[in-house]
Amino acid sequence: MKVTAVAQPGSVSAAISTQVSQAVTAALQAVRTLGNDFIVNDSLWFAENDRGRVTPCVMNSAAFISKTFLAHLEGLGWTKEKELLEQRIDAYVELRTEGPTYRIAADRFVAYFQSFLITPEGATALSEAGTLDRLFTKLYGAYVSRPFVYPDGLPVHLQAYAVPSSEPLTVRVGLEFETGNIASSFRSLYKLGFLYGEGEIDAGVFITSIDKNTCACRIWPVSNRNGSFQELKQRNYKRMVVLPLWEFGFAPDGFSHKASFLGSDSQLFEPVSTSKTLTGRDGNKYEVFTGERGKKILRPVETSVQVLAT
Repeated sequence: MKVTAVAQPGSVSAAISTQVSQAVTAALQAVRTLGNDFIVNDSLWFAENDRGRVTPCVMNSAAFISKTFLAHLEGLGWTKEKELLEQRIDAYVELRTEGPTYRIAADRFVAYFQSFLITPEGATALSEAGTLDRLFTKLYGAYVSRPFVYPDGLPVHLQAYAVPSSEPLTVRVGLEFETGNIASSFRSLYKLGFLYGEGEIDAGVFITSIDKNTCACRIWPVSNRNGSFQELKQRNYKRMVVLPLWEFGFAPDGFSHKASFLGSDSQLFEPVSTSKTLTGRDGNKYEVFTGERGKKILRPVETSVQVLAT
């Protein structure tokens, strides 16, 4: 699987960031269909709907990807399907971080915030947040509400405001892996932000497909599973990010009409021919196959292009 690190939090120590990135990357790359690669069959198949009309159908299951990913992550010490404040997130881990611990005192935060805004980093952060109040909340949560660690020395913009703390630091990380539509992605970001605001997690991980053309709309060409970073960026998703967040995009290594399909039970499957044919209400002739869980699926005797053009 191709993994793209879209973003990582600046307020988390390098050691923690490395641990999270390595675990997530390893778990994503454990999703394989052919040797060490994640090859997806994006060929178009059909089925009869409740009204007897022949329409394109979804062949690949998102559960194949998410279940495989979470099983591997669990093997690396993460807890999957963690429930916090009646919110269920895909995975959770607590990571102890070493190094000097700091905080910005609440009565010094406004001065820090004003000085940070005039730095290049501050201008970028404000552009992503969209408004001063969002950025204020995000930084207050990272530097005042919680202790933080910079093992290689404090960044310049923090040196005049942060003071040493004697508190040990364990970073609680919540993870959401989203294979659904764009609304599901925003729901996942909201869930992580809510848990952060309530003090249940200290940072988050958000994963979704990298784009439509080379990922989402190729794995699920006829479904609404088309959420991606490409679409999120078009909707200014950064303005919803109120917590330190790792962001990862995934995509298949390649596509082949000879590859097996992704089953909902985390297994691959091949359609089995029934040696029968069916003439649809559209007048086209189809070969009849049995798909996953005994579902009747159809492959046009003519080319898919001819069928779609009718």
